[in-house]
Amino acid sequence: MDAFLLLLPFIVLISWTASNTMIKNGLKDANPKSVALIVVGVGLIPITLFVLPSYTQIPNLELILFGIITGILLGSGFLLFYSGLNVDSLSSTGVTLNIQQVLVIIIAVYILGESTTLIQATGIVLIVAGALSVSAKIPPIRRKFLLVAGLANISWGIYYLPLSLSINLIHLGSVPLFLGRLMGLFLVLPFAFLGRKENENKIPKKSLILIIMAGFFDGLGNVFYSISIQTGIFVLAGSIVAMLPATLAVAGFFLYKDRMNYSKILGIALSVIGALIVSLG
Repeated sequence: MDAFLLLLPFIVLISWTASNTMIKNGLKDANPKSVALIVVGVGLIPITLFVLPSYTQIPNLELILFGIITGILLGSGFLLFYSGLNVDSLSSTGVTLNIQQVLVIIIAVYILGESTTLIQATGIVLIVAGALSVSAKIPPIRRKFLLVAGLANISWGIYYLPLSLSINLIHLGSVPLFLGRLMGLFLVLPFAFLGRKENENKIPKKSLILIIMAGFFDGLGNVFYSISIQTGIFVLAGSIVAMLPATLAVAGFFLYKDRMNYSKILGIALSVIGALIVSLG
């Protein structure tokens, strides 16, 4: 395999680790809906730069319909995930991201026709077990927010189905990615303004800069992930990105002093081992 293609998922992993770490900081001074609006909007910048040089045709109706569906799923995921991250820790919420990766692998295998093995199936089971282990000792009042984050990742996981079908339709990742993000912005926009309280303070400059940077890194990660889909390494990319909970746990431990109990450590370890097994299988 080309070394650059192998490098793509790791760029996605780094980009999304940076994005979510910055978001956790920004949520101290901003509500989740406003954060979602900024991230989705700013994320359009690298995606637009990716689109402009590569496509000159007007999208057809089928492509636009796929874009609307992906936008609904994408925007819903942002609203839900940041609501969960606002209350729970970076390390705990991060583990729910592997629900998305499991769905990505299932879509790649059973709908897009990529091959898989018994070893990879074992890895998927470990990923799910890891997510369950992390949530085992979380208090019920916080567990519901972890569930919200989990629902976000179900939405994000399903999002890759219409996105992948769009990419396969025109054999190009940039335009479906752009349309989905743009439609997602339209979805998030009213939620952000309708949910804003009259006496709510403006976001401090430092937090605003972090959220803007997070949006850029999120969009950049999506660009490289769409290239992975376009080049046919969807399963490999999904399994490497499944290590995201581990990188977020490290960031959460050192930057936000997240508490690490045995259940959480076991869950993260199972998740990472499962991701590696899928990758090597």
